[in-house]
Amino acid sequence: MRMCCCRSLRSPKRRGRSSIAKAAHNAFTASCNPLVRLEGKLSNATSVALATPAKPAGGVERVADVPIHFADPLVRRSASLQATADAKPPKARLHQTLLDQLGIAEGAQVKIRQGRGEAVLATQVDPGVPPGVVRIAAAHPSTCGLEGLSGPVTVERA
Repeated sequence: MRMCCCRSLRSPKRRGRSSIAKAAHNAFTASCNPLVRLEGKLSNATSVALATPAKPAGGVERVADVPIHFADPLVRRSASLQATADAKPPKARLHQTLLDQLGIAEGAQVKIRQGRGEAVLATQVDPGVPPGVVRIAAAHPSTCGLEGLSGPVTVERA
């Protein structure tokens, strides 16, 4: 029994196929086979050296996520879903070393500035967040003034 990537052939050989159909079939089969090298096709290769991104100058970097109950308009208007644990107001999640560096206790209110916007949030220690990074949820009324889902921010006591 012969198997083909474009369809299963139940007979050992298909007879009566025209030469044009055979050529089209062979070209299609060759394009499905990753071991076949096709000349003249697009490539992802580059001849330019990759540059490392610039690091923020001594600042704190923001990383954002969009919680499940913040993004969808139907969910935002559902009173029962907004009463769940997933719909709690966002907190500024930081590593303990960054909190110690800033001299801020866990649970204290901090003012986060990013671009022309700012937000006042409570802090929470999160060992999963690397030092020098603050994780702040997006798509919430308290954080919608912050510009961008990532980028340099300033963190200070509120």
